[in-house]
Amino acid sequence: MCVLAGVIHTFSNQSESPVGTLNLDTPSGWEHYMRDLSKAAKTGRSPPR
Repeated sequence: MCVLAGVIHTFSNQSESPVGTLNLDTPSGWEHYMRDLSKAAKTGRSPPR
């Protein structure tokens, strides 16, 4: 699956079997956004922009 920036998307497993994912994100830096998003969710604040 290729998801372009700014496109709303979802993924679900429609089977009874377990599923795993491997995300390859470019450009680099996405991991920092995800870390900040996780912290924001725990504190109830919006993530930094």
